[in-house]
Amino acid sequence: MAIHPGQVPRSTGTETPSLEALREIYGEAYRIRRTRCLWIATRRDDHPALPSTIIEEDFEEFVRRLNHRPPRAGRPLPAASLGLDGAEP
Repeated sequence: MAIHPGQVPRSTGTETPSLEALREIYGEAYRIRRTRCLWIATRRDDHPALPSTIIEEDFEEFVRRLNHRPPRAGRPLPAASLGLDGAEP
């Protein structure tokens, strides 16, 4: 579901309403958090074509990138090379 940044509630002095709205909309695909300066979304799965992390300072750009995800910069490492499946690398 794509949204426009103006559709996400904003409040003065806190990002809580925006953060809660983004988590509700994108929470199945991304873990979304906020630092003092950055909006951060991290993929919950290892989708091969989507970026694993989106980081932006600007709220509107962050929402734009969630709606129009750029292609992934690299490919995920096979689980075997990380020793996650019990197989030898």
